Amino acid sequence: MPPLTFLPQATYISSEFWHSLSKQKIDVDKLREQENSITAAITLKAKQDEAPPRVDLDGSSFTADAATMRIQGTALNLNTIDTFKAYDKNEFLRRAAQPIQDAISDRTILHKPALLSSFALLCFADLKKYTYTYWAAFPALPSSWSASSSLFTSNLATCEAFFLIDRRDNTTHSLYADVPAQYRVFGFLDTSSHPSCLSWPARNYLFMISQVFNLTDLQLVAYRGSHPGNPSLLLNCHLEEPIANLPPVGWERDRNGRLAPRITALSSQLDPTILANDAVHLNLKLMRWRASPSLDLDAIKSTRCLLLGAGTLGCYTARLLMAWGVNQITFVDNGTVSWSNPVRQPLFRYTDAGTGKSKATVAAESLKEIYPGVNAIGVALSVPMLGHPLPTLAEAREKARREFEQLCQLIDSHDAVFLLMDSRESRWLPTVLGKAKNKIVLNAALGFDSYVVLRHGTTSNNLGCYFCNDVVAPSNSLDDRSLDQMCTVTRPGLAALASAHAVELLVSMLAHPDKQHASAPKDKNDGSNDGLLGRVPHTIRGFLGSFSNLVLRGEAFPQCSACSVAVLEAYEEGHWDWVQRALDDPAYIEQLSGLAGIKAAAAALDWDDDLESESGLESSS
Repeated sequence: MPPLTFLPQATYISSEFWHSLSKQKIDVDKLREQENSITAAITLKAKQDEAPPRVDLDGSSFTADAATMRIQGTALNLNTIDTFKAYDKNEFLRRAAQPIQDAISDRTILHKPALLSSFALLCFADLKKYTYTYWAAFPALPSSWSASSSLFTSNLATCEAFFLIDRRDNTTHSLYADVPAQYRVFGFLDTSSHPSCLSWPARNYLFMISQVFNLTDLQLVAYRGSHPGNPSLLLNCHLEEPIANLPPVGWERDRNGRLAPRITALSSQLDPTILANDAVHLNLKLMRWRASPSLDLDAIKSTRCLLLGAGTLGCYTARLLMAWGVNQITFVDNGTVSWSNPVRQPLFRYTDAGTGKSKATVAAESLKEIYPGVNAIGVALSVPMLGHPLPTLAEAREKARREFEQLCQLIDSHDAVFLLMDSRESRWLPTVLGKAKNKIVLNAALGFDSYVVLRHGTTSNNLGCYFCNDVVAPSNSLDDRSLDQMCTVTRPGLAALASAHAVELLVSMLAHPDKQHASAPKDKNDGSNDGLLGRVPHTIRGFLGSFSNLVLRGEAFPQCSACSVAVLEAYEEGHWDWVQRALDDPAYIEQLSGLAGIKAAAAALDWDDDLESESGLESSS
């Protein structure tokens, strides 16, 4: 009889599989070099040819269970290409074959024959270049067989890859079934389409039969389905030589027929949007490998950020939020891009200037050009400001009401609000709304060579807001200003520093167990309530003149013009009517909050001091 030959299998690996493997490495395995269970699809061919049987690894390989037409395997993804090159390939193949040998030795293979067609993948994924180096192994236990063959024309009803046939009625049974030896024929699903060669797993099947059933001669059906173009085979097999303790074989050859790994480069094949999305989050996910394994990146990504102001602070803040993976960023600004903006505000270009385009809209469009996956929106909107009375015309007042309602809706639909406007009074109403709606509110403001960044407090931590240090309500600071007062005159590097501190303060809050309710350190040396990323300060004051920062803590002021109980209760009761009164009556907010009483008491104290001083002078003359 001629020697029995076996056709090696060929792996076909889709880009979806490599995407799943990359995700597994980044999100789950990280620095661990561990074997992961995977599966691969096999098919019965309808026509004869001499092509090797396909083994398809796809996007479901990490999640799909082994089944009749899916074989089980493992994937070991190593950390470096040098580790891959130096890895003991013989030991890897021996380790892959060991479960087969063990199951044959203790006869459990009869209950889990899927091991006979198992495979192993050794690989290294360069996740920055999207290059994958890999080598697939289909471990086989060597034995030498000869066989004569004929066509097998019966149709079988089987749902197993390896089975017994009772020749009396051509019924199929599990390998552990009690089929009398004289009627027993061994069968398997043969994915080969070669006229005489069997698929690779038949080597292990025959090895198992010889060991478990103690046979040297047997009948074997290579069942290829009911396709007339690729008929099944009935073989009379004979073991030519006694089984020797030989090392397993089964490394896949490359396209040139050499025993060598393969390399797949996917950067040119993948959708650029997918490439960008993966690359954006790669560095962030790598933080969780060593630096901060518990960092909840999804919580940061899902935080909806509202940026009130699309100027220098707004542009830098948006870029840094996007670098942290924040997916929803909304700009609000009532200005247009001017000629002086592009050099200081990195989301604007020369071609945007002087066109009358809304700064908020252009900033959002620029974010999408940088990363198409970001959900960026620009809203052209004027924020009602304390100290700026509403116009008397009904139409103008109605427009202001609509803008107020739109501002309320925007704050309602976001989680964090950044106050990045040019004036103090423009920050007042968003401060009130943010406090009333229990939102995270962060403030960044610039001087010539100094800046302040602070988070507004909550009822639980009793921290102050931007206006808690003021003993007067905000007033109109925009009228009667010279040119240097109308422009933002600061050292150019200041906005980037302030924006960076504001964004990092937000992330530190999100990473803290108490989120925005976290208490603040009393000074930079107080680490009593550190979170995952360290301290969560209340106020940071930076000074470029001395290149220094101060970490401060301020308590909520009971008579604050923006966050005091009296102001919040009045807002909740009146909403737009209350806002109208606050804008139209310059003295109302000071009277409501109690600031007017403080000012009157201070004036009375000054008057008493003056009287005492005058009285003293008279008595000494």
